[in-house]
Amino acid sequence: MIGECLEKNKEFGVVYFDAKKLSKVGCTAKIVDVLKHYETGEMDIVNVARQACLMGVNPHK
Repeated sequence: MIGECLEKNKEFGVVYFDAKKLSKVGCTAKIVDVLKHYETGEMDIVNVARQACLMGVNPHK
């Protein structure tokens, strides 16, 4: 997913989790920098939140 976001300049979704349950609150995020690539394929990335959203709610209806 991260590779596709970088390649196509796409945003991705983040949902708040409080260690007990997922929230309905989240946001879209954009990768602004890749700090390090690891041999395992993992990366250290810097993201910026873009737009808040509620899961399961369509703002276009």
